[in-house]
Amino acid sequence: MKKILKGVILPALIVFAIALALADRYARPRAEMAVAFKAKTLCAAAYISGRDILSSEIEDVSAGDLNFLKVFRTKKAVDSVTVSFFGLHPATAVFREGIGTTLAIGKTPEQLRRETSGAVAAPPANPSLLWPEGNRVDISLAPASINRKMLNSLIDSAFSEPDNPLRTRAIVIVYDGRVIAEKYAPGFDADMPLKGWSMAKSVTNALVGIMVDQGKLHLEDKSLLQAWQTEGDPRAAISLDNMLHMSSGIDFNETYSVDPESDISMMLFRTGNAAGFAATKPADKPPGTFFEYASGTTNLLCRIIREKINDDAIYHAFPKRELFHKIGAHSAILERDASGTFVGSSFVYATARDWARLGLLYANDGIWNEERILPEGWMEYCRTPAPAAPQGEYGAHFWLKLEGQNDRSDLPAGIFHMSGHEGQFVSISPEKKLVVVRLGFTLEQDAWNQGEFVSKILETL
Repeated sequence: MKKILKGVILPALIVFAIALALADRYARPRAEMAVAFKAKTLCAAAYISGRDILSSEIEDVSAGDLNFLKVFRTKKAVDSVTVSFFGLHPATAVFREGIGTTLAIGKTPEQLRRETSGAVAAPPANPSLLWPEGNRVDISLAPASINRKMLNSLIDSAFSEPDNPLRTRAIVIVYDGRVIAEKYAPGFDADMPLKGWSMAKSVTNALVGIMVDQGKLHLEDKSLLQAWQTEGDPRAAISLDNMLHMSSGIDFNETYSVDPESDISMMLFRTGNAAGFAATKPADKPPGTFFEYASGTTNLLCRIIREKINDDAIYHAFPKRELFHKIGAHSAILERDASGTFVGSSFVYATARDWARLGLLYANDGIWNEERILPEGWMEYCRTPAPAAPQGEYGAHFWLKLEGQNDRSDLPAGIFHMSGHEGQFVSISPEKKLVVVRLGFTLEQDAWNQGEFVSKILETL
């Protein structure tokens, strides 16, 4: 009998052990990505946006396809959020004042806490001065020619919930340099910084523009990264212009999926060095010949800026001192990863009014209060179609067409957009003196049509 049991049980145990190992190999990467995403999202929601993340699961980690994240346990500390799968595979995101939130990957939470922002804190916008010089909004000063009834109705409709949930969180309309309308969903307000996702790419564009204006970078520069300067590396031929136009030729898969080993998932949530991950990707096409939207390209630009400045104290202060503070966007935070490089592809938080300030800077051709912040002609450069973009849909880190949304004859020529995941938009029309900010949590891509919304706003002016 013992021999029989041994002959049956032992093979069964071996099969079970193999099955368990295979299951862990499949499940572990997915669990690691899930806990990291939830920890990072909730940490920013709690400590940047000031939202209550423990009274109930906020929709950012519980709605739609994200419903599965409910099974991952959340623990909030004084300055961090830790998420685990019943105690397994924990991930911690740490908040630091002036820096934002960072996943503790490659560094411990204690190591992250010891780091400083390197930036001088700026006071909030003066509440007594009119926006954008201050933060006072008085829509009664808007031009009388505006069809106020139509405009208010249009904005109200942006917060309605018909067949597809829009989950609009904020709308700010700027016309001729002043806020003429704004509205916020319950639980959100004018003082709450909100994530922009890929609108961060346009912020990175501004940082590059500032470096160009200072003569520290040039569009024709090549051999941009130290890692690309070894003999025979084809990436040495990539120019700054190629990168801004998303035509570097680097092999980076931007496909958004639940695959934890996809390029975008690995870069943002499974490595503590986003630019370092992107720098490992090879070139598979000659630069300038193929348009391929890639978040990795933008994070490489952040690494290029860091190497060019070559002083981390100056680098970490750079976005606030040279951009955000100068235009009064004091709420804006460009977050960095554990390696200390800004994640300029995805992680910028700002109030809706400060997103509008960034849009207004471009509408004013890079000038703010008579100070030139971006190079002369930079706005035109940003909204000129990339040579490799097949349908003229993309400029220099700005969208010119929004995936079928606004290829419309009734929109003004020259309009261009910051655009981010889940329905984040800043639409800019210098000729019409119009900036339209829409922030939300729209999981179904077709539920919100920014082009149609902007077109209807123009009818009210």
